[in-house]
Amino acid sequence: METECFFGKTCKNIIDVLHFALDISVFRGYTKDMIKRRLSFSDKQNIAIQWSRELGITVSVANIIRLQRIYYGMLQRCYKPYILSYKYYGKKGISICDEWKNNRDTFCKWALTHGYTDTLTIDRIDVNGGYSPENCRWISAQEQTLNKCNTVRLTYRGTTKPLLTWCREMKLSYVKMYCRLRSGWSVERAFETK
Repeated sequence: METECFFGKTCKNIIDVLHFALDISVFRGYTKDMIKRRLSFSDKQNIAIQWSRELGITVSVANIIRLQRIYYGMLQRCYKPYILSYKYYGKKGISICDEWKNNRDTFCKWALTHGYTDTLTIDRIDVNGGYSPENCRWISAQEQTLNKCNTVRLTYRGTTKPLLTWCREMKLSYVKMYCRLRSGWSVERAFETK
C-alpha cells in the first residue's frame, strides 16, 4: 500500500518514511553524520557523569544539551549559506578551528573548563576572527552587545571604549551623546558639555 508523505513524495513503508525524514533533516542543514550522533537522554547522562569525573567539575545533562545547541549554531552560522545569519559569519570568512569543527566533544570540554555557565553566551574577542580557543570566551548577553562590528567605539583621554560604556560610567544620556557625535561634535566637546 502506498501513501503520500510530504511534498508529494510516495512512501511504501515505514523505511521510506524514515529515509524521507532523514532527507528533510539534511535539507534543514543537518548532515547524516550529525543525525547519527544525536544522543539519547541516557547517553547524555553517561557523558555528564564521565565528563564530571574527567574534568573534576559537575556537568549536568542540561549543560550538554545547551552546549550542543551552541555548537551546532556555530556550525550553521559559519558553513550553511541558506541560514539567515550566514551572511554575518560564513560569508565574511568567519570559521571554526579544525579542533572544534571536527570534534564536538572537544568544544564542549573546552567550554566547561573555560568559564561556561548556563547564563553566558559564547563571544569572539576579535569580531573578525573565527571560533577558536584563543579567540572565544563566555560573557553575558549584555556584555556581548558591546562586542559587535557595529558598536560605536570612542577614544577619550587615551582610552577606547564603546559609547554605551562611556555613557554608563559618566552617567550621560546615550541618545544625547550619539546625536551630538552624529552632528559632528568632537568626543571631548560631546562629553564635557552639560
